[in-house]
Amino acid sequence: MAVIINSATINNLNGFVIKVEVEIFKGLPSFTIVGLADQSIKESKERIRAAIVNSGFKFPLGRIVINLAPANLKKIGSLLDLPMSIGILISSGQIEAEHVEDYLIAGELSLSGDIKEIKGLFPILEAGIDGGFNKFIIPRENSYQSSFFYKGDIFDFDELKGVINYLTYKDQLPSEKIPFKINKVSSEDLSEIIGQESVLRAAEIAAAGFHNISFYGPPGAGKTLIANKIANILPEMSYEEAAEIFKIYSTTDISEEMFKNVRRPFRNPHHSCTSATLIGGGIGKVGEVTLAHNGVLFLDEFLQFNKECINQLREPLENREVQISRLNNNVKLPANFMLITAFNPCPCGWNLSFSKDCMCSDLEKKRYLSKLSKPILDRIDIFTYVPRVDISKRNIKNQKALSKKIIKNIKSATEIQTIRYQNEKVKHNANVKSKDIMRLFNVDNEALDKLEAIYDKFNLSMRGYYKILKISRTIADLSGEEALKASHIYEALSYRKFIDGEVI
Repeated sequence: MAVIINSATINNLNGFVIKVEVEIFKGLPSFTIVGLADQSIKESKERIRAAIVNSGFKFPLGRIVINLAPANLKKIGSLLDLPMSIGILISSGQIEAEHVEDYLIAGELSLSGDIKEIKGLFPILEAGIDGGFNKFIIPRENSYQSSFFYKGDIFDFDELKGVINYLTYKDQLPSEKIPFKINKVSSEDLSEIIGQESVLRAAEIAAAGFHNISFYGPPGAGKTLIANKIANILPEMSYEEAAEIFKIYSTTDISEEMFKNVRRPFRNPHHSCTSATLIGGGIGKVGEVTLAHNGVLFLDEFLQFNKECINQLREPLENREVQISRLNNNVKLPANFMLITAFNPCPCGWNLSFSKDCMCSDLEKKRYLSKLSKPILDRIDIFTYVPRVDISKRNIKNQKALSKKIIKNIKSATEIQTIRYQNEKVKHNANVKSKDIMRLFNVDNEALDKLEAIYDKFNLSMRGYYKILKISRTIADLSGEEALKASHIYEALSYRKFIDGEVI
Protein backbone atom coordinates (compact mmCIF):
# COMPACT_ATOMS: atom_id res chain seq x y z
CA MET A 1 0.00 0.00 0.00
CA ALA A 2 1.30 3.44 -0.94
CA VAL A 3 2.58 5.81 1.74
CA ILE A 4 0.95 9.24 1.46
CA ILE A 5 2.73 12.42 2.58
CA ASN A 6 0.94 15.77 2.40
CA SER A 7 2.79 18.62 0.76
CA ALA A 8 2.11 21.61 -1.47
CA THR A 9 3.17 23.43 -4.59
CA ILE A 10 2.79 27.01 -5.76
CA ASN A 11 1.49 28.49 -8.97
CA ASN A 12 2.15 32.22 -9.28
CA LEU A 13 1.07 33.51 -5.85
CA ASN A 14 -1.27 30.66 -4.97
CA GLY A 15 -0.50 27.54 -2.97
CA PHE A 16 -2.08 24.14 -3.62
CA VAL A 17 -2.10 21.11 -1.32
CA ILE A 18 -0.90 17.94 -3.04
CA LYS A 19 -0.43 14.29 -2.09
CA VAL A 20 2.98 12.64 -2.45
CA GLU A 21 2.20 8.95 -2.93
CA VAL A 22 5.22 6.63 -2.55
CA GLU A 23 5.35 2.91 -3.28
CA ILE A 24 8.32 0.56 -3.68
CA PHE A 25 7.83 -2.53 -5.86
CA LYS A 26 10.04 -5.56 -6.34
CA GLY A 27 12.11 -5.48 -9.49
CA LEU A 28 15.14 -3.87 -11.04
CA PRO A 29 16.17 -0.66 -9.23
CA SER A 30 14.53 2.41 -10.72
CA PHE A 31 13.17 5.75 -9.52
CA THR A 32 10.16 7.25 -11.31
CA ILE A 33 8.24 10.44 -10.51
CA VAL A 34 4.87 10.95 -12.22
CA GLY A 35 2.14 13.55 -11.85
CA LEU A 36 3.04 16.54 -14.07
CA ALA A 37 6.29 17.43 -12.31
CA ASP A 38 8.54 20.18 -13.67
CA GLN A 39 12.25 19.76 -14.41
CA SER A 40 13.42 20.82 -10.92
CA ILE A 41 11.35 18.03 -9.36
CA LYS A 42 12.62 15.45 -11.84
CA GLU A 43 16.18 16.47 -10.96
CA SER A 44 15.47 15.84 -7.28
CA LYS A 45 16.09 12.09 -7.64
CA GLU A 46 19.85 12.39 -7.13
CA ARG A 47 19.45 14.93 -4.32
CA ILE A 48 17.07 12.60 -2.50
CA ARG A 49 19.31 9.57 -2.99
CA ALA A 50 22.40 11.38 -1.63
CA ALA A 51 20.49 13.04 1.24
CA ILE A 52 19.09 9.71 2.46
CA VAL A 53 22.49 7.98 2.35
CA ASN A 54 24.33 10.90 3.97
CA SER A 55 21.72 11.00 6.74
CA GLY A 56 22.66 7.46 7.79
CA PHE A 57 19.95 5.49 6.00
CA LYS A 58 19.96 3.11 3.06
CA PHE A 59 18.52 4.04 -0.28
CA PRO A 60 16.14 1.13 -0.97
CA LEU A 61 16.61 -1.26 -3.86
CA GLY A 62 13.59 -1.91 -5.99
CA ARG A 63 11.29 0.00 -8.29
CA ILE A 64 10.38 3.29 -6.58
CA VAL A 65 7.32 5.07 -7.96
CA ILE A 66 6.21 8.46 -6.66
CA ASN A 67 2.92 9.95 -7.80
CA LEU A 68 2.17 13.63 -7.22
CA ALA A 69 -1.59 14.04 -7.02
CA PRO A 70 -3.70 15.56 -8.43
CA ALA A 71 -2.13 14.63 -11.74
CA ASN A 72 -3.66 17.56 -13.67
CA LEU A 73 -1.91 20.22 -11.54
CA LYS A 74 1.58 21.33 -12.58
CA LYS A 75 4.04 20.78 -9.70
CA ILE A 76 6.79 23.38 -9.52
CA GLY A 77 9.92 23.75 -7.42
CA SER A 78 12.28 21.70 -5.28
CA LEU A 79 10.16 21.92 -2.12
CA LEU A 80 8.97 18.33 -2.59
CA ASP A 81 12.43 16.85 -1.83
CA LEU A 82 11.68 16.50 1.88
CA PRO A 83 8.22 14.86 1.66
CA MET A 84 9.43 12.45 -1.04
CA SER A 85 12.43 11.43 1.10
CA ILE A 86 10.25 10.82 4.15
CA GLY A 87 7.81 8.81 2.05
CA ILE A 88 10.65 6.62 0.74
CA LEU A 89 12.01 5.97 4.25
CA ILE A 90 8.56 5.05 5.61
CA SER A 91 7.72 2.88 2.59
CA SER A 92 11.04 1.00 2.89
CA GLY A 93 10.37 0.30 6.59
CA GLN A 94 13.41 2.19 7.85
CA ILE A 95 11.37 4.57 10.02
CA GLU A 96 7.96 4.67 11.65
CA ALA A 97 6.08 7.94 11.75
CA GLU A 98 2.72 7.86 13.48
CA HIS A 99 0.17 10.48 12.43
CA VAL A 100 2.42 11.76 9.63
CA GLU A 101 -0.82 12.39 7.73
CA ASP A 102 -1.55 15.27 10.14
CA TYR A 103 1.38 17.30 8.80
CA LEU A 104 1.96 19.31 5.66
CA ILE A 105 5.67 18.96 4.81
CA ALA A 106 7.81 21.03 2.44
CA GLY A 107 11.54 21.55 2.00
CA GLU A 108 14.45 21.32 -0.41
CA LEU A 109 17.33 18.97 0.39
CA SER A 110 21.04 19.35 -0.22
CA LEU A 111 23.23 16.33 -0.99
CA SER A 112 24.37 16.26 2.65
CA GLY A 113 20.81 16.06 3.96
CA ASP A 114 20.51 19.71 5.01
CA ILE A 115 17.12 21.33 4.48
CA LYS A 116 17.29 24.48 2.36
CA GLU A 117 15.04 27.53 2.20
CA ILE A 118 12.08 27.40 -0.16
CA LYS A 119 10.19 30.12 -2.00
CA GLY A 120 6.48 30.74 -1.57
CA LEU A 121 6.16 29.72 2.08
CA PHE A 122 3.22 32.03 2.86
CA PRO A 123 1.01 30.75 0.00
CA ILE A 124 1.88 27.20 1.05
CA LEU A 125 0.91 27.79 4.69
CA GLU A 126 -2.33 29.50 3.65
CA ALA A 127 -3.19 26.60 1.35
CA GLY A 128 -2.52 24.18 4.20
CA ILE A 129 -4.81 26.02 6.60
CA ASP A 130 -7.54 26.19 3.93
CA GLY A 131 -7.05 22.46 3.37
CA GLY A 132 -7.64 21.65 7.03
CA PHE A 133 -4.03 21.23 8.18
CA ASN A 134 -2.83 22.64 11.48
CA LYS A 135 0.74 21.30 11.63
CA PHE A 136 3.57 22.16 9.27
CA ILE A 137 7.16 20.95 8.86
CA ILE A 138 9.32 23.49 7.02
CA PRO A 139 12.99 24.52 6.61
CA ARG A 140 14.57 26.42 9.50
CA GLU A 141 15.94 28.88 6.96
CA ASN A 142 12.33 29.99 6.41
CA SER A 143 11.71 30.67 10.10
CA TYR A 144 12.08 34.44 9.64
CA GLN A 145 8.93 34.19 7.49
CA SER A 146 6.94 31.54 9.35
CA SER A 147 7.21 33.42 12.66
CA PHE A 148 4.75 35.96 11.21
CA PHE A 149 2.20 33.28 10.29
CA TYR A 150 -0.10 33.05 13.29
CA LYS A 151 -2.27 30.08 12.32
CA GLY A 152 -1.30 26.50 13.08
CA ASP A 153 1.78 24.92 14.66
CA ILE A 154 4.99 25.25 12.69
CA PHE A 155 8.00 22.98 13.25
CA ASP A 156 11.23 24.03 11.54
CA PHE A 157 14.31 21.87 10.94
CA ASP A 158 17.72 22.26 9.36
CA GLU A 159 18.41 18.62 8.38
CA LEU A 160 16.59 15.48 7.31
CA LYS A 161 17.70 13.55 10.42
CA GLY A 162 16.03 16.15 12.64
CA VAL A 163 12.70 15.72 10.87
CA ILE A 164 12.91 11.93 11.16
CA ASN A 165 13.73 12.10 14.87
CA TYR A 166 10.77 14.41 15.45
CA LEU A 167 8.32 12.24 13.49
CA THR A 168 9.54 9.24 15.49
CA TYR A 169 9.66 10.71 19.00
CA LYS A 170 7.62 13.99 18.77
CA ASP A 171 10.31 15.67 20.88
CA GLN A 172 10.08 19.27 19.67
CA LEU A 173 7.73 22.15 20.44
CA PRO A 174 6.29 24.41 17.71
CA SER A 175 8.28 27.50 16.78
CA GLU A 176 7.50 30.73 18.61
CA LYS A 177 5.51 33.46 16.89
CA ILE A 178 6.86 36.99 16.66
CA PRO A 179 4.33 39.71 17.60
CA PHE A 180 3.32 41.65 14.51
CA LYS A 181 5.05 45.02 14.62
CA ILE A 182 5.71 47.50 11.86
CA ASN A 183 8.00 50.50 11.77
CA LYS A 184 6.20 53.47 13.29
CA VAL A 185 5.68 56.70 11.40
CA SER A 186 8.13 59.36 12.56
CA SER A 187 7.30 63.05 12.70
CA GLU A 188 10.87 63.72 11.57
CA ASP A 189 10.15 62.27 8.15
CA LEU A 190 8.99 65.61 6.72
CA SER A 191 11.21 67.97 8.68
CA GLU A 192 13.95 67.86 6.03
CA ILE A 193 11.65 69.49 3.49
CA ILE A 194 12.23 73.24 3.51
CA GLY A 195 9.26 75.45 2.72
CA GLN A 196 6.94 73.85 0.16
CA GLU A 197 3.85 74.20 2.37
CA SER A 198 1.48 73.91 -0.60
CA VAL A 199 3.31 70.83 -1.87
CA LEU A 200 3.23 69.25 1.58
CA ARG A 201 -0.51 69.87 1.69
CA ALA A 202 -0.91 67.92 -1.56
CA ALA A 203 1.32 65.16 -0.15
CA GLU A 204 -0.76 65.07 3.04
CA ILE A 205 -3.97 64.58 1.05
CA ALA A 206 -2.38 61.91 -1.14
CA ALA A 207 -1.04 59.95 1.83
CA ALA A 208 -4.29 60.19 3.80
CA GLY A 209 -6.49 58.90 0.97
CA PHE A 210 -3.98 56.70 -0.91
CA HIS A 211 -4.28 58.98 -3.95
CA ASN A 212 -1.97 58.82 -6.95
CA ILE A 213 0.09 62.00 -7.20
CA SER A 214 2.40 63.66 -9.73
CA PHE A 215 5.10 66.18 -8.83
CA TYR A 216 6.47 68.38 -11.59
CA GLY A 217 8.92 71.24 -11.36
CA PRO A 218 12.46 72.41 -12.13
CA PRO A 219 15.57 70.36 -11.36
CA GLY A 220 16.68 70.43 -7.73
CA ALA A 221 13.34 71.61 -6.36
CA GLY A 222 12.94 68.54 -4.13
CA LYS A 223 10.48 66.39 -6.08
CA THR A 224 12.34 63.14 -5.39
CA LEU A 225 12.89 63.98 -1.72
CA ILE A 226 9.20 64.69 -1.14
CA ALA A 227 8.16 61.51 -2.97
CA ASN A 228 10.46 59.43 -0.77
CA LYS A 229 9.06 61.05 2.36
CA ILE A 230 5.45 60.29 1.41
CA ALA A 231 6.23 56.58 1.62
CA ASN A 232 7.24 57.09 5.25
CA ILE A 233 4.07 58.93 6.32
CA LEU A 234 1.52 56.57 4.80
CA PRO A 235 -0.97 55.08 7.29
CA GLU A 236 0.34 52.08 9.20
CA MET A 237 -0.53 48.69 7.78
CA SER A 238 -2.99 46.26 9.26
CA TYR A 239 -1.89 42.64 9.65
CA GLU A 240 -4.20 41.69 6.76
CA GLU A 241 -2.40 44.13 4.46
CA ALA A 242 0.99 42.91 5.67
CA ALA A 243 -0.02 39.27 5.08
CA GLU A 244 -0.83 40.11 1.45
CA ILE A 245 2.64 41.65 1.10
CA PHE A 246 4.32 38.69 2.82
CA LYS A 247 2.55 36.34 0.41
CA ILE A 248 4.01 38.21 -2.57
CA TYR A 249 7.51 38.69 -1.22
CA SER A 250 7.87 35.11 0.02
CA THR A 251 7.92 34.02 -3.64
CA THR A 252 10.83 36.36 -4.51
CA ASP A 253 14.56 36.60 -3.87
CA ILE A 254 14.13 39.78 -1.80
CA SER A 255 11.84 38.42 0.90
CA GLU A 256 14.28 38.67 3.82
CA GLU A 257 14.51 42.45 3.56
CA MET A 258 10.73 42.83 3.77
CA PHE A 259 10.25 40.42 6.68
CA LYS A 260 13.03 41.99 8.74
CA ASN A 261 11.91 45.55 8.05
CA VAL A 262 8.11 45.38 8.03
CA ARG A 263 6.69 48.46 6.35
CA ARG A 264 4.74 49.41 3.26
CA PRO A 265 6.72 48.57 0.12
CA PHE A 266 8.46 51.39 -1.71
CA ARG A 267 9.47 50.43 -5.23
CA ASN A 268 11.54 52.79 -7.35
CA PRO A 269 12.37 51.16 -10.71
CA HIS A 270 14.79 52.90 -13.07
CA HIS A 271 13.31 54.63 -16.10
CA SER A 272 15.20 52.23 -18.39
CA CYS A 273 13.21 49.22 -17.14
CA THR A 274 11.19 47.09 -19.55
CA SER A 275 7.45 46.54 -19.46
CA ALA A 276 8.06 42.98 -18.21
CA THR A 277 9.99 44.38 -15.25
CA LEU A 278 7.36 47.00 -14.50
CA ILE A 279 4.16 45.05 -15.12
CA GLY A 280 5.36 41.46 -14.82
CA GLY A 281 6.20 38.68 -17.23
CA GLY A 282 8.13 35.47 -17.61
CA ILE A 283 7.74 32.36 -15.50
CA GLY A 284 7.39 33.01 -11.79
CA LYS A 285 8.33 36.69 -12.01
CA VAL A 286 6.13 39.40 -10.55
CA GLY A 287 6.45 42.98 -11.74
CA GLU A 288 7.13 46.17 -9.83
CA VAL A 289 3.41 46.97 -9.76
CA THR A 290 2.82 43.78 -7.74
CA LEU A 291 5.87 44.27 -5.52
CA ALA A 292 4.42 47.71 -4.69
CA HIS A 293 1.07 46.23 -3.60
CA ASN A 294 -0.28 48.06 -0.51
CA GLY A 295 2.63 50.47 -0.83
CA VAL A 296 4.18 52.99 -3.19
CA LEU A 297 5.34 52.74 -6.79
CA PHE A 298 7.59 55.76 -7.37
CA LEU A 299 8.48 56.51 -10.99
CA ASP A 300 11.14 59.19 -10.96
CA GLU A 301 11.86 60.94 -14.27
CA PHE A 302 8.45 59.65 -15.33
CA LEU A 303 8.63 61.00 -18.88
CA GLN A 304 11.91 59.17 -19.47
CA PHE A 305 10.08 55.84 -19.21
CA ASN A 306 9.21 53.98 -22.37
CA LYS A 307 5.79 55.06 -23.65
CA GLU A 308 4.66 51.43 -23.70
CA CYS A 309 5.51 51.12 -19.99
CA ILE A 310 3.56 54.27 -19.16
CA ASN A 311 0.47 53.15 -21.07
CA GLN A 312 0.54 49.68 -19.52
CA LEU A 313 -0.06 51.30 -16.14
CA ARG A 314 -3.65 51.97 -17.17
CA GLU A 315 -4.97 48.54 -16.16
CA PRO A 316 -3.39 48.27 -12.69
CA LEU A 317 -4.27 51.89 -11.87
CA GLU A 318 -7.89 51.25 -12.79
CA ASN A 319 -8.47 47.70 -11.54
CA ARG A 320 -5.89 47.48 -8.71
CA GLU A 321 -4.66 44.25 -10.27
CA VAL A 322 -2.75 43.24 -13.36
CA GLN A 323 -3.53 40.45 -15.81
CA ILE A 324 -0.60 38.70 -17.46
CA SER A 325 -0.67 36.04 -20.17
CA ARG A 326 1.67 33.14 -19.40
CA LEU A 327 1.85 29.88 -21.32
CA ASN A 328 -1.76 30.03 -22.50
CA ASN A 329 -2.91 31.09 -19.02
CA ASN A 330 -4.20 34.46 -17.89
CA VAL A 331 -2.76 35.23 -14.47
CA LYS A 332 -4.22 37.93 -12.22
CA LEU A 333 -1.82 39.46 -9.71
CA PRO A 334 -2.57 42.10 -7.04
CA ALA A 335 -1.41 45.64 -7.80
CA ASN A 336 -3.12 47.99 -5.35
CA PHE A 337 -0.41 50.61 -5.07
CA MET A 338 -0.16 54.37 -4.69
CA LEU A 339 1.53 55.82 -7.77
CA ILE A 340 3.92 58.73 -7.28
CA THR A 341 5.54 60.27 -10.32
CA ALA A 342 8.10 63.05 -10.62
CA PHE A 343 9.23 64.81 -13.76
CA ASN A 344 10.43 68.09 -15.21
CA PRO A 345 7.74 70.19 -16.94
CA CYS A 346 9.78 70.42 -20.17
CA PRO A 347 13.01 69.03 -21.69
CA CYS A 348 15.21 71.73 -20.15
CA GLY A 349 13.22 71.63 -16.90
CA TRP A 350 12.66 75.35 -16.43
CA ASN A 351 9.16 75.86 -17.83
CA LEU A 352 6.96 77.66 -15.24
CA SER A 353 10.05 78.63 -13.22
CA PHE A 354 10.75 82.21 -12.13
CA SER A 355 14.44 81.58 -11.43
CA LYS A 356 15.55 80.68 -14.95
CA ASP A 357 14.19 81.06 -18.46
CA CYS A 358 12.92 78.03 -20.36
CA MET A 359 14.86 77.32 -23.57
CA CYS A 360 12.34 74.91 -25.12
CA SER A 361 10.14 75.63 -28.12
CA ASP A 362 6.40 74.98 -28.00
CA LEU A 363 6.89 71.99 -30.29
CA GLU A 364 9.54 70.50 -27.99
CA LYS A 365 7.26 70.93 -24.97
CA LYS A 366 4.35 69.32 -26.78
CA ARG A 367 6.45 66.38 -27.95
CA TYR A 368 7.89 65.95 -24.44
CA LEU A 369 4.46 65.79 -22.79
CA SER A 370 2.95 63.58 -25.50
CA LYS A 371 3.90 60.44 -23.55
CA LEU A 372 1.20 61.33 -21.03
CA SER A 373 -1.99 60.25 -22.74
CA LYS A 374 -5.37 61.45 -21.51
CA PRO A 375 -6.24 58.01 -20.05
CA ILE A 376 -3.05 58.07 -17.95
CA LEU A 377 -3.68 61.64 -16.76
CA ASP A 378 -7.24 60.64 -15.87
CA ARG A 379 -5.91 57.95 -13.55
CA ILE A 380 -3.66 60.29 -11.57
CA ASP A 381 -5.55 62.02 -8.78
CA ILE A 382 -3.35 64.95 -7.79
CA PHE A 383 -1.01 67.18 -9.80
CA THR A 384 1.20 69.64 -7.95
CA TYR A 385 3.94 72.01 -9.00
CA VAL A 386 7.13 71.91 -6.93
CA PRO A 387 8.95 75.28 -7.13
CA ARG A 388 12.49 76.01 -6.06
CA VAL A 389 12.48 77.55 -2.58
CA ASP A 390 14.47 80.34 -0.99
CA ILE A 391 16.89 78.62 1.39
CA SER A 392 17.05 81.75 3.55
CA LYS A 393 13.44 81.13 4.63
CA ARG A 394 14.38 77.89 6.34
CA ASN A 395 12.75 77.48 9.76
CA ILE A 396 13.46 74.09 11.34
CA LYS A 397 11.19 74.68 14.34
CA ASN A 398 8.17 75.54 12.21
CA GLN A 399 8.95 72.67 9.85
CA LYS A 400 8.96 70.12 12.68
CA ALA A 401 5.67 71.47 14.02
CA LEU A 402 4.10 71.24 10.55
CA SER A 403 5.43 67.69 10.15
CA LYS A 404 3.85 66.57 13.43
CA LYS A 405 0.54 68.19 12.46
CA ILE A 406 0.49 66.48 9.06
CA ILE A 407 1.15 63.04 10.53
CA LYS A 408 -1.52 63.58 13.19
CA ASN A 409 -4.03 64.60 10.51
CA ILE A 410 -3.21 61.57 8.38
CA LYS A 411 -3.72 59.25 11.34
CA SER A 412 -7.10 60.83 12.15
CA ALA A 413 -8.25 60.66 8.52
CA THR A 414 -7.19 57.01 8.35
CA GLU A 415 -9.23 56.17 11.45
CA ILE A 416 -12.28 57.84 9.89
CA GLN A 417 -11.85 55.77 6.71
CA THR A 418 -11.39 52.58 8.72
CA ILE A 419 -14.79 53.13 10.35
CA ARG A 420 -16.45 54.19 7.09
CA TYR A 421 -15.25 51.14 5.16
CA GLN A 422 -15.41 48.51 7.90
CA ASN A 423 -18.10 46.63 5.96
CA GLU A 424 -16.70 47.39 2.51
CA LYS A 425 -14.01 45.78 0.37
CA VAL A 426 -11.93 48.97 0.22
CA LYS A 427 -9.84 50.74 2.86
CA HIS A 428 -9.08 54.12 1.29
CA ASN A 429 -11.07 56.91 -0.36
CA ALA A 430 -9.07 56.59 -3.58
CA ASN A 431 -10.20 52.99 -4.07
CA VAL A 432 -13.96 53.50 -3.71
CA LYS A 433 -15.89 52.39 -6.79
CA SER A 434 -17.78 55.10 -8.65
CA LYS A 435 -21.12 53.38 -8.04
CA ASP A 436 -20.58 53.53 -4.26
CA ILE A 437 -19.45 57.15 -3.94
CA MET A 438 -22.83 58.78 -3.33
CA ARG A 439 -23.75 56.08 -0.81
CA LEU A 440 -20.55 56.46 1.20
CA PHE A 441 -19.34 60.05 0.82
CA ASN A 442 -22.18 62.16 2.33
CA VAL A 443 -21.97 64.92 -0.29
CA ASP A 444 -24.14 67.95 0.48
CA ASN A 445 -26.35 69.47 -2.23
CA GLU A 446 -24.35 72.68 -2.63
CA ALA A 447 -21.16 70.70 -3.24
CA LEU A 448 -22.92 68.62 -5.89
CA ASP A 449 -24.24 71.73 -7.63
CA LYS A 450 -20.77 73.30 -7.71
CA LEU A 451 -19.21 70.10 -9.02
CA GLU A 452 -21.79 69.81 -11.79
CA ALA A 453 -20.99 73.37 -12.86
CA ILE A 454 -17.26 72.54 -12.86
CA TYR A 455 -17.96 69.39 -14.88
CA ASP A 456 -19.73 71.40 -17.59
CA LYS A 457 -17.28 74.34 -17.58
CA PHE A 458 -14.13 72.25 -17.99
CA ASN A 459 -15.67 69.44 -20.05
CA LEU A 460 -14.49 66.80 -17.56
CA SER A 461 -14.64 63.07 -18.09
CA MET A 462 -16.67 61.02 -15.63
CA ARG A 463 -13.41 59.67 -14.25
CA GLY A 464 -12.27 63.26 -13.59
CA TYR A 465 -15.63 64.03 -11.97
CA TYR A 466 -15.25 61.15 -9.51
CA LYS A 467 -11.58 61.95 -8.88
CA ILE A 468 -12.60 65.37 -7.57
CA LEU A 469 -15.15 63.75 -5.25
CA LYS A 470 -12.59 61.28 -3.90
CA ILE A 471 -10.00 63.99 -3.23
CA SER A 472 -12.70 66.16 -1.65
CA ARG A 473 -13.71 63.33 0.68
CA THR A 474 -10.12 63.00 1.88
CA ILE A 475 -9.87 66.77 2.43
CA ALA A 476 -13.04 66.63 4.53
CA ASP A 477 -11.65 63.69 6.53
CA LEU A 478 -8.45 65.61 7.23
CA SER A 479 -10.61 68.43 8.59
CA GLY A 480 -12.69 66.01 10.63
CA GLU A 481 -15.88 67.05 8.82
CA GLU A 482 -18.63 64.53 8.21
CA ALA A 483 -20.20 66.25 5.20
CA LEU A 484 -18.37 66.85 1.94
CA LYS A 485 -18.82 70.58 1.22
CA ALA A 486 -18.27 73.00 -1.64
CA SER A 487 -15.05 74.30 -0.05
CA HIS A 488 -13.62 70.79 -0.26
CA ILE A 489 -14.61 70.60 -3.94
CA TYR A 490 -12.79 73.85 -4.74
CA GLU A 491 -9.58 72.75 -3.04
CA ALA A 492 -9.74 69.39 -4.82
CA LEU A 493 -10.19 71.20 -8.14
CA SER A 494 -6.88 73.01 -7.63
CA TYR A 495 -5.10 69.64 -7.65
CA ARG A 496 -6.63 68.58 -10.96
CA LYS A 497 -4.85 71.24 -13.05
CA PHE A 498 -2.01 70.05 -15.25
CA ILE A 499 1.06 71.92 -16.55
CA ASP A 500 -0.79 73.77 -19.29
CA GLY A 501 -3.58 74.78 -16.91
CA GLU A 502 -6.05 72.23 -18.27
CA VAL A 503 -8.34 70.70 -15.66
CA ILE A 504 -8.06 66.94 -16.05
